[in-house]
Order: sequence, then C-alpha cells, then structure tokens
Amino acid sequence: MESIDNIRISLSEIDVLLDYASQNIGTISKYQLFNKVSIVLLSTKLEVFIEEFLEEHTLRAVSYTHLRAHET
Repeated sequence: MESIDNIRISLSEIDVLLDYASQNIGTISKYQLFNKVSIVLLSTKLEVFIEEFLEEHTLRAVSYTHLRAHET
C-alpha cells in the first residue's frame, strides 16, 4: 500500500524534527519551534495519509464490486 509507505517516510521526517527539538531543550524558543513545526507537519501528513488510504481502499472496493457484477 502506497499510503502506508508514504506515512512511514513522513513519520521519519517528523522524528528528525523531534530530535532537533530534544537537542535544543536549553533554548526554549528553538525547542518550541521544532515542536510546533513537528505538530503542523504531522497534521498535514496525517491528512494526506487519510485521503490516500481512503482513495486506495475505495478504488479497491469499486474494482471488487465491478468484478463481482461481471461474474454473475
């Protein structure tokens, strides 16, 4: 599933930002910035994942229904 592969890549990108945040605990403004950016990126990537996932499964369901209709 392409949507699942894509979200895994996205999560690794978010992990990088969270690592940067943890490296900047001493500088509160940088720490907050990296955390905020991580949340925004996660929200965006999650939205894209849901759209892609539903599209993949909707197409699969339509194809299955179409094939079953032709079998009868």
